[in-house]
Amino acid sequence: MPRNEHEIRLMMEKNDVFIQAAAGTGLINRFIWVWPPYSEEEKPYVSIHLEVGLMYTEENALLTCYCMKSNYINFEHSCVWIQRAEYEGEDEKYFNIERKKCRDMTLGGTVEIVSTDKAIELAKSGSWIKASDSVILDIDEDFYGCEAVSAPLYDAGMNEDDIEGLSFYVGKILCTDNAKDEMKADRYFQKLLKAVQETLKRCHSGRLGEETCESNHAFTEAVLALMPDMTTTKDIMCLPKESTLVMLENLVERLSRCSDTQLQHIASIGVCMYASPRSSNFNRNDAMILCKGCNGPNSKRVIFHSTNEQEIATTSRNLKEMLTQAFIPKVVTVCRSVRDGYTPRKEFPLIEEGVLGVLKAVYPDHVTDDTIHYDSELLGGRGGWYFRY
Repeated sequence: MPRNEHEIRLMMEKNDVFIQAAAGTGLINRFIWVWPPYSEEEKPYVSIHLEVGLMYTEENALLTCYCMKSNYINFEHSCVWIQRAEYEGEDEKYFNIERKKCRDMTLGGTVEIVSTDKAIELAKSGSWIKASDSVILDIDEDFYGCEAVSAPLYDAGMNEDDIEGLSFYVGKILCTDNAKDEMKADRYFQKLLKAVQETLKRCHSGRLGEETCESNHAFTEAVLALMPDMTTTKDIMCLPKESTLVMLENLVERLSRCSDTQLQHIASIGVCMYASPRSSNFNRNDAMILCKGCNGPNSKRVIFHSTNEQEIATTSRNLKEMLTQAFIPKVVTVCRSVRDGYTPRKEFPLIEEGVLGVLKAVYPDHVTDDTIHYDSELLGGRGGWYFRY
């Protein structure tokens, strides 16, 4: 059980863990995960019944254990206990046990993993989810597509060290703790990029002396001369002016090595907080990064899929068919997945318009413009990040 408020918040926020926590409290006893149409599943439908119990080790330690039953998967060992990962990036370990060792299995539930086509078929059957069922509906906008935000930087010849180096110095210079200041910091960064581009042009044309253009310190001074006075932006700066100048010199030096194409892509991506300030692990002093998302283009953790206007319309029709059933959800949550760089940022407005349009059409008496709440800390605000200017 959670020992303090911080652990309760972690249970509610941590990726996937919030679902386990909801099941562990008995809030939910059936979890249906519909895969997006662009994914490749081995089977269109899988159902697993999970039971959770307790077991004692030889050292009399009390541990949680799990047993699984399914008509769709053959488990070589149906019961396990899990050794939790102790460090970030470490995998948890599974240990097989006999069913009789897992006792007091009072908690249980069903997990269903379903393809989009199968979900539509089941919805039309009329018997999949009943009108009397109490449902939480969660829609993640990356159901429509998934892209690596940093891909244009790699395509333009940058590597991971280049990108992480820029991000490091951004985080040492700019510090914010709310979405309004986040936009202010990004505007400052945009002006810095333009000042670097202008100073490079002046160097290449010979309008600035060789001494200025070959000295990192002098080049930075020339860039800052085109910028607003730092006293007007001190509320978004991490350090005292002298320390910030040292970090700015490092950042400007790295930016000056970028090509014009690379600088344009960096401007499009911008800088943002690494996580929503509502997150329990948020720290203002580590907040700002190059807004590159969680996964690079070579990541094996996610399925990438670019989308377009026609495909977005098709996915919205699929979503409407899935939701046209007898039940009315008690609550609907929509996740943009834009800050972490999953949902394609350029297509996000069309995707969100499609999702909300479906909800209004399927639940006209419950979902209206007046009943939709937007988190005030959304990346880029209600209008979104890509078209922020």
